Amino acid sequence: MRAVSIGTVAKSVAVRAAVSAGRWLHRKKATLLNYHRFYPQHAAQFLWQCENLRRRYNVISLGELTRRLREGAAPPLNSIVLTIDDGHRDFYTCAFPILREYGFAATMYLPTAFLDRAEGRKWLWFDRFNYAFLHSPLSQAEVPPLSAGDAPISLCLDSVAARTAASSRVATAAQWLSSSDRDAYCDRVAGALDVRIPEAPPEEFAPLTWDEVRLMAKSGVEFGGHTVTHPILETIHSPDELAFEIAHCKARVEEELQAPAAHFAYPSGRANEISAAAKAAVRQAGFQTAVTTLSGQVGPGADPLWLQRIGVNPDAAPLWFQRCAAAMVKVN
Repeated sequence: MRAVSIGTVAKSVAVRAAVSAGRWLHRKKATLLNYHRFYPQHAAQFLWQCENLRRRYNVISLGELTRRLREGAAPPLNSIVLTIDDGHRDFYTCAFPILREYGFAATMYLPTAFLDRAEGRKWLWFDRFNYAFLHSPLSQAEVPPLSAGDAPISLCLDSVAARTAASSRVATAAQWLSSSDRDAYCDRVAGALDVRIPEAPPEEFAPLTWDEVRLMAKSGVEFGGHTVTHPILETIHSPDELAFEIAHCKARVEEELQAPAAHFAYPSGRANEISAAAKAAVRQAGFQTAVTTLSGQVGPGADPLWLQRIGVNPDAAPLWFQRCAAAMVKVN
């Protein structure tokens, strides 16, 4: 037992030393951390993350980083920029009070149709898949294939982890369909899972309200665009549809906030999901920056419309979070 304990301590010391070395090696570039959801049970862990950032990093706004990039200047040493995608209300209820307590800036990217309740409380399309898998009464299911003639997909649903993995697998495959075909496919999947998806998203999938957005904007949260309906931009071939998803999104954010929307996030954000036409449309719309989900850091000379980020969750294990903050993760 004593040998195991000594070995564990030695490993912990070695890991902390490696993280410190990584932080020093990567100190001259900024790390953009990319969050999505914030559940109440993760608040304590997110509080720990913010305390870790306060002690070891300079948390700056994306606006400040943008200004420095434009001037050709380096960011402050060990800079962190906090970014959040998708506009779920749990950011307001869980994360925002903690960020306000620490005085941390953050940038959230909004898919505007999700917030536009006047047009009906619309789901984010991938949340519909998540709802169906999480609420199915089945422990094993066969869902229909994407293509006619293919075999049904057998999925195990005997745990939350299994349901989450199954949802991700099916939704990732369906993301390449057109919006109408994808929604129809989701309805077929829900039928196979013996689930009826409600017309409006329940609280667990609810969007921010524009009033909440305005309140947070007054407290230092920057808001940018994340398209209107969160499509995979590579699937859009119509210039008019691209302009709608990107330029109209920018106009809606600016209309609600009565302030410029300078920043954009490509939905999903991997290289094969972003067409050259989409990037051109982002530039044409007047966004100053655009972020991907490609792993890496940002420094002088970076393409402002192709900024890299490092994905992290509020419930990440302490060691993994420290590796992410120190940019010690695999670069795509």
